[in-house]
Amino acid sequence: MRKVLAVVLLALMISAALVCAGCGEKEESKTPEKVTRETPPEEVADEPEETAPAEEFVQEQFTFRSCINFVRVEPSNNQLLTTPVETVTAYFSHDLGGGSFIEVTRDGITVVDGPMVIAPDLRSVSVKVKADRTGNYKVAFTPYYPSGYYETGKSGFSVVLDN
Repeated sequence: MRKVLAVVLLALMISAALVCAGCGEKEESKTPEKVTRETPPEEVADEPEETAPAEEFVQEQFTFRSCINFVRVEPSNNQLLTTPVETVTAYFSHDLGGGSFIEVTRDGITVVDGPMVIAPDLRSVSVKVKADRTGNYKVAFTPYYPSGYYETGKSGFSVVLDN
């Protein structure tokens, strides 16, 4: 048993040494020689400047996932809006308990801009958001119920604003 353990440890040490063998070595930079263009200044001024084309917006098609007692979410799943969104609200058919929340992100970064608010009737949870840029916004909503049960649903919407 000791021999097998020793062989395994030796193999691990050799593997680690081989992986680290290239660590810390810098590759010689192979920069091409500087190429100069012999063009009179007046010809250079006549050439149009090249600009990168603006990326065209592509609306993401979000996969909707409902959860128990879910009624609707505003904005609705895959809704395409042409004005900024200020609030996202999820509605449910049963009373919500503390801890219910909504998370809204754009490119993986939260755009939540205020506290979660549970309506006085305990049937919806809302949050202020800063969705004032063109993009795709992911929504995750998690209702917590007085029984202790919770479940997360998801949706998304898109905003396209004129520049």
